[in-house]
Amino acid sequence: MIAARRRPKIYATLRKRYTTQTLKHLGFQFDSHGRFVKLGACRTILAEASSLDCQTWRVRPNVRTWR
Repeated sequence: MIAARRRPKIYATLRKRYTTQTLKHLGFQFDSHGRFVKLGACRTILAEASSLDCQTWRVRPNVRTWR
């Protein structure tokens, strides 16, 4: 029997869009890959936000409780 590989859980992208200022208030930081990330303990990425127009951002949580 082949052991199943453990995949990182990725939760659905939130439908609400956030502004850059709101993301900064929520604790997101701009990283070198051109996206906002929310870091947890040991620099674990709790959530990441991406945007096509750099005005409104969609958040994709990597953990269930990302706030």
